[in-house]
Amino acid sequence: IGDSGKSFESVATEDVVSGSRLIQPVEYEYITDGHERHKLDFYAYEEKSDSKRPTLIWIHGGAWIVGDKSKIDPLAYRIAGLGKYNLISINYRLANDTAAPWPEIIYDVNAAIRWVKLNSAELGIDPDKLILAGESAGAHLAA
Repeated sequence: IGDSGKSFESVATEDVVSGSRLIQPVEYEYITDGHERHKLDFYAYEEKSDSKRPTLIWIHGGAWIVGDKSKIDPLAYRIAGLGKYNLISINYRLANDTAAPWPEIIYDVNAAIRWVKLNSAELGIDPDKLILAGESAGAHLAA
């Protein structure tokens, strides 16, 4: 992962809680319509760099009906820290939200990715090195 010299498999078996090296998140609206679910959290890697960083975009699980951007698998923090990546966790409208019939959830995820690319220079993100990941419903949306 990154220049850590470690494989994904070895990281998966380590203590995933220690040393993420990410700073506290900053919340952004990726669609400015006032909907509480159109927000993401940006965790910058703590070391400053003149170059743009790869970024892991995490999509929470919850059977498309529960969960939020604060539900990040500890392994995502660990991978981001070892790879010296930024981490972004996104919210999306849930399937039980009457304003979000299928496939609106997919549109939300796409809008978040578009926002990240459009704001990549300001955030120090390499827009050509985005990694999508998630768990359960989030993994489905990442695929």
